[in-house]
Amino acid sequence: LLGVFLGGGVYWLLGGDRALRRGAQMTSGEALEVQLSDQTPTRGIGVSLGLFASDPLWDYSELIQEIAELGSSQLLLVVPLRQEDHLSSAPRLLIPLEAIRQSIQQAHELGLKVSVMPVIQLKQRTMNMWRGRLSPRDLDHWWVHYRALIRRLADLATEESVERLVIGA
Repeated sequence: LLGVFLGGGVYWLLGGDRALRRGAQMTSGEALEVQLSDQTPTRGIGVSLGLFASDPLWDYSELIQEIAELGSSQLLLVVPLRQEDHLSSAPRLLIPLEAIRQSIQQAHELGLKVSVMPVIQLKQRTMNMWRGRLSPRDLDHWWVHYRALIRRLADLATEESVERLVIGA
């Protein structure tokens, strides 16, 4: 089991079929103790595929097929979350959950182990401002939206037997 600090004083646990669970409260800056899973590490060749097509319903099946044919055993689906700029307090999912589900199912049908990693994209960026330097106007509101998105992705990951839900930049 892997522990990840998402902020707001909440310690989230990730791993295996327990895609996302809420754990003990932590204070900001408190050190994290990471407990490694007793599961055997997954080995093999992995490829990441960003679900960044301009058409949110675009079918990634040909790319997933090519990844499998090249000998990959694992696929990391990078799922875009978007917010207006680094000050925005409302991140949103750029593609429908069903489109993500379709890509997961296509990969599973080809025998690929799937991980899902949401990443925040900024619609408007300024020089020296990137997704790792967010400063939402309303931090509490931002966390409400972000947690809701992560919970939706965690539910999807659990429903579709995804190997990992990866949280972080």
